[in-house]
Amino acid sequence: MIDVGVVLRQVQAVMDQLIGAVQIVFLFALAAGVLVLYSALLATQDERTHEAAVMRALGASRAQVLSAQRAEFAVLGTLAGLLGALGASAIGWVLATRIFELDYAWSGWIWIAGPALGLASVVLNAWAGARVALGRPPLAALREAM
Repeated sequence: MIDVGVVLRQVQAVMDQLIGAVQIVFLFALAAGVLVLYSALLATQDERTHEAAVMRALGASRAQVLSAQRAEFAVLGTLAGLLGALGASAIGWVLATRIFELDYAWSGWIWIAGPALGLASVVLNAWAGARVALGRPPLAALREAM
């Protein structure tokens, strides 16, 4: 006679391993996305430094320049997080319904965590970038750009 409890525990163990593997793939995708976002922000650092120097040379205060950069980065981080959440949800749906032929369980946490992580990632870069952009006198930064 077959013990159904043992079979169910074995199936549950295999499903738990499968879920763990999918979560690791999602973490790698998230890490790759953060690295791409960070690279894109670093690539535009010189442009932001020049823009900050122009705004300062035209009379903007340090606080006004910081506010403008914070607003830009807040929108950028939130948008990146929302796109990441959308991508993760779409991949999860495809894996659940097409690959494993399971019902997709929608999670609201991804729509909270995605924008929050995107915003946190961009805020770290914005803090470092703003220090560089505003650390030099405007005239020196403008001379370097030419």
